[in-house]
Amino acid sequence: MSTKRIVSLVLVLSFLLAGCSGPVAEETSSSSSSSAVCYSCPGETLRSPVIRNSSFDVPVADESSSSYSLVFTGSWDLVESEEYKEELTHLFYAVYPRICARWGDGTEPSTICLYADPSDDGVAYSSGETIGVSVAYANENPTDIGWFAHELAHSAFYFYSYLDWFEEILASYAGYRYFHNTSPSALKYIDLSCESVQSWYYEPYGEGVPFFAYLDYKYPTTGSSLGLLDSLVAAIDSGEIELEGDPLDPDTAFNSVVSSVTGCSTIEDLRLQFLADVESGDYSFDGFSSYRDNYLTSDIPGVPDISYVSLELPDLSSVPSASAVSGPVSYDNVFSSATVVRSSGYINEGEADSFLVDGSLDTKWCAESGNVTDVSYVVEGVEHFIVLDLGSEVAFDTYTVYNAGSVELSEWNMSSWELLVSSDGTTFYPVDYQESCAMDVASFDIGLTTARYVMLKVYDAEEDGGTVRLYELTAGMR
Repeated sequence: MSTKRIVSLVLVLSFLLAGCSGPVAEETSSSSSSSAVCYSCPGETLRSPVIRNSSFDVPVADESSSSYSLVFTGSWDLVESEEYKEELTHLFYAVYPRICARWGDGTEPSTICLYADPSDDGVAYSSGETIGVSVAYANENPTDIGWFAHELAHSAFYFYSYLDWFEEILASYAGYRYFHNTSPSALKYIDLSCESVQSWYYEPYGEGVPFFAYLDYKYPTTGSSLGLLDSLVAAIDSGEIELEGDPLDPDTAFNSVVSSVTGCSTIEDLRLQFLADVESGDYSFDGFSSYRDNYLTSDIPGVPDISYVSLELPDLSSVPSASAVSGPVSYDNVFSSATVVRSSGYINEGEADSFLVDGSLDTKWCAESGNVTDVSYVVEGVEHFIVLDLGSEVAFDTYTVYNAGSVELSEWNMSSWELLVSSDGTTFYPVDYQESCAMDVASFDIGLTTARYVMLKVYDAEEDGGTVRLYELTAGMR
């Protein structure tokens, strides 16, 4: 199988812990050179995937023995989800102590005031001990709590400096490592080969997290010395570093630390090394379980040690692999009235998942890796998936895939996928697995099959990247 390993504050508030009253001033800049920094400013793209509260399964910490506490203030009566506060509480007591254990300097707040802001039209913000979340966002996205891990990181290592990209990416990395990768239900999908990762160039809100994961892997903290990220944080805390400066300038204080730890002259040298190692296959990401610095966040009183998610590909050797049917096929399409039950996501309304079964080659289902909002099968190496309801049980013996090359470029063709069927929409049985088939249009004889529900799992969405482009999926009796 061809696989691509998966590698997804703005308002200044014045609060007293005994009686928080609300925001008093707004900071509109997205730069962290101000006293507050932004997770997702108005106009910025929210990059975290949706987290499903219903399957949130991070081990619950013992709140009674924690050195930290969480206080809810503001308009929580306006937040509609009954589970929302409970899930945020679980996240806080499991994640915040880990971030503080690694990057806290002893001055981080022991109590976090979480304010439900009825007037904010963004996502979330933080300033020291105060974190706010938009009530409107909470109601519109009741299963997304990943923002809280990011904001907690800002509270833990609140830098009194003029940093730009480093602080934001570090906060995103903290959330990615100490929340998203600790539970399959919270796992964030990042494809090392996707364009947003490959082209990231020190943007605060870009996909720099995979680069930081690489730095922790390549230059970790050990019992004898600090790794690169921890050395940079220590230098910032001590005042040695006040801003990053030019990433190509070896004479900055930032790059002086880079050089002393890694031997490379600049952070840009390391970024280029990261890209080269990804391209050559010398570096791939399959989770944090083997990272040498895991001891930094272990044995914290009341906090269960992390069992990191392992990205393990399923054994598909026993799944039938149908042969492609030669020549054109003809049948009545039983997928013509199918509806989409759920999918991993889509790029926009004009290329929605429903276009996969609309009977037209003028439309397509398109989704980049960053559009994945349902991560149900990410740990199995699935890049995208879709579940169809045929309305009733129907019989078919052949199905046809209209790949990207049927209309656009063949290099964008999906080449590895699995087709599964179900009578109840819960238990699915595989009927075909194609390990390497990148034909523009391909039909497969799977034998007589009866099903009401059909699932397509995409393992390799395109030749070089993680974007799926499928124009049509049909089936019938030949």
